[in-house]
Amino acid sequence: MFNVITIPEDRAGVEEEIEMMNAKQRRLQPTIQLLRVALDDLQNHYDVLERDIAYARSSIAPIRKLPLEMLSNILEFCSYIDDDAPSTLLRVCRRWRVAASSPQVWSRIVVDLDDFYAEEKACAYLERSRTVLVDIEISRPGFRDDGFRAWDQLRQHAHRWRSLEITTETFIQVNHLLEGFFVQAPNLKRIEFNVGGIFFHERAAYFELPTLSLPKDFIKSPKFRELRLNTWTVPILTRSIEQKFNHVTTLHLKDKYATIFRSADRIRPHPICGNAIAGILRQCPRLVIFTLDARDSIPFHSGRICIDPTGLMRGEYSMPFLENISLVGHHLDVFAVLDRLTLPNLRTAYIEPLPQYAAGLAERFSGAWKDLIRRSKAPPLEDLHIFAMAPEDIVWTLERSPRMKKFRLEYCTNPDPIIKALSSSYAYKGRGRFNFEPRWVCSKISQIYLDECFRVSWLSVAKLIKNRHKAYLDDKKVALTAGLVINGHNVLEERDLDTLVCLKARQIKTLIEP
Repeated sequence: MFNVITIPEDRAGVEEEIEMMNAKQRRLQPTIQLLRVALDDLQNHYDVLERDIAYARSSIAPIRKLPLEMLSNILEFCSYIDDDAPSTLLRVCRRWRVAASSPQVWSRIVVDLDDFYAEEKACAYLERSRTVLVDIEISRPGFRDDGFRAWDQLRQHAHRWRSLEITTETFIQVNHLLEGFFVQAPNLKRIEFNVGGIFFHERAAYFELPTLSLPKDFIKSPKFRELRLNTWTVPILTRSIEQKFNHVTTLHLKDKYATIFRSADRIRPHPICGNAIAGILRQCPRLVIFTLDARDSIPFHSGRICIDPTGLMRGEYSMPFLENISLVGHHLDVFAVLDRLTLPNLRTAYIEPLPQYAAGLAERFSGAWKDLIRRSKAPPLEDLHIFAMAPEDIVWTLERSPRMKKFRLEYCTNPDPIIKALSSSYAYKGRGRFNFEPRWVCSKISQIYLDECFRVSWLSVAKLIKNRHKAYLDDKKVALTAGLVINGHNVLEERDLDTLVCLKARQIKTLIEP
C-alpha cells in the first residue's frame, strides 16, 4: 500500500515499481492457464467417474431385480396418480421404456375435450393400449365443438371400455355427448358422472329436475355393475329411459359441490328430491350397495315441489337384494326415500340424518326408521352406524337385530338406556321397564362404539363388561366383546377381560374410567 505521492522524484520510483509488477503478472499468466486446463481436465475426469459410479450403482440397485411385468404394474399404478405419468416415466431409461411398452400402462385415457391436442392424445393412447380394456375419463369444462373429434375416436373403441367417467358443467353437456351413441360397450362395468354448474331459479314454488339420458346400449351391457352420480342434484332417469338397470349392483349418489343453487333473492344449497332418488332406485332392481350423500342439499318436499315420476306410494317398493345402505343428509326429505322401500336383506346401514340433535326432527326420523324395520320384518342387520337417534328407538332397533356384530352411535344425550340394554340378559325397554324373557340383546355383537355421547355412566359400562364376558365364559352364546370405545377412549385397551370379571363393578369402573 503506497502513500500519497507529492514529490516528483518519488512519483518516478513508483511508476518503475508498477512496471516491474506488471512484468511479473505477465510471467504468471501462462502458468495459470496451464493450471486451469489441468483443473478442467481433472474436473471432467471426476464427473466421468461420478457418472460411472452412478451407472454401476444403478446396475446393482434393487429395482433392477424387478421383473418387467412387475415394473409395468408399477407404471400402470402411477398412471392413476398422474395423467401424464406414462409419457414422463418412459424417458427414465431404456428398461423403463421397455416396461412402458406394455399396453396396460396406457389403459387409462384422460382427455380434456377443450384441449387443442385432445385428438392427438386420444389416438396415441388408443394405439399404445392396443386391444386391452381401457378406462376413459372425459372432461368438458367449456363448450368447444372441436373436442368431439377426440370423442369420436374414443367411441370407435367402445367395445374396449371398462369404465367411463364424464365431467361437465351441465347435464345438457352430458346428454349432448351421449346422444346418438349407437355403439355397444359389452365390457363396460362402471359409469361415473361429475356434473357441476349453476342452476338459476326464479319461482320458489316449483322447479323441474334435470334429466339424464343414458343410451340403451349401456344398460344392455351384462357387465355393467356400478353407477356413480357426483352432481349438484339428483337427476331423473325415468323420463328418458324405459329399460331398467338389471345388472347394476352398486349405486352412489353424492353431492360434492359447493353451494350453487341460486334464486332471485338469495343463494341456497342444492335442491334434492326424494322422488328422483326413488325413481333411480326403481331402475335398479338388483341393487346391493346404495349410497346417498346429500349433506349440502336442502329439503324440497316431493309432493309440493315436483311431480312424482314413479308413482310410488309409501312402502310399495321392495328391494330384496339391497344389503348395504348409506344415507347422509341434513334434512328429513332426503330420508323420505325410506318411506318407499322395503329392505328384507339389509345387513349394513350408515345413517346420518342431522348435523345436531333436534328432538322434534329426530322423533320424525325415528318413526320413519322404525317403519322401515317393521316393513322389512326385522332384516338381518350386522353393522349399524347411526347418528342422533333417540335412545329408546336405538334399543328398539337392537332388540330386533339378533345378528348385529358391530354397532356405532354418534351424538346421543343419554346413552345409559342403550348400555343397560346391552349389559343385561333381560331386554331393557326403557323407563325402568324390562321384558321377562331371559335373553341377551344382540348376543353376537362384538364391537361397540359410542362417540360424542353425554352423561355416560361408567358404572353401567363396567356392568356391561362384567356381565357380557361372564356370559361368554359360561357359554351362553354371547360373543366376546373385542372392542368397546366410548368418546374416543378405548375401554378394553391392554386389559385382560378374565381378570376384570373377577372384580366388582365399582372396581372395574375405577380401572376403566378416563
